[in-house]
Amino acid sequence: MPIAAAVNKQSRPLEWRYGLWLILELFGVILLIWHGLPIYRAMLSEPHSRIGEPGHLIWALVASALIQAGYWRRYYGDSTAEPPRNVLLGHIVLFISRLSFLFATSSFGYIFITGNIDLEVSGLRYLVFFVGLFSLFCFVQELERIGRAMCTTRNPDRR
Repeated sequence: MPIAAAVNKQSRPLEWRYGLWLILELFGVILLIWHGLPIYRAMLSEPHSRIGEPGHLIWALVASALIQAGYWRRYYGDSTAEPPRNVLLGHIVLFISRLSFLFATSSFGYIFITGNIDLEVSGLRYLVFFVGLFSLFCFVQELERIGRAMCTTRNPDRR
């Protein structure tokens, strides 16, 4: 029994770190959307505009780095933290995961699928755009993993 108590005490700090990495990832997503939304609105209001302001580009890179650091640390981390099992809350997390990618897919669709936009965008800005999209994709993957874990039951016979 003392071994089990020692293992439980050791896993507690790992659970906290697991949660802190998720908070870091969430902060990166908020930053990415906060600084990407003005660019998206400018594209909608003036499709033939020039995307200036390098500050948004820098913030997008910082936000993407935060998301990537949090995601990959949690993905390869050695934490055994499990979210609480709650089917309703799990479905809400799954809904938020899908909703969080709405900004990315609408931006991608507007720029690359509609084709009637003539933005003056450099290759570096396209690269930053795709890095941001990939970062949001990783965040969605993380939320879906958490949501699915919350929706599972201890009894495999139950849905």
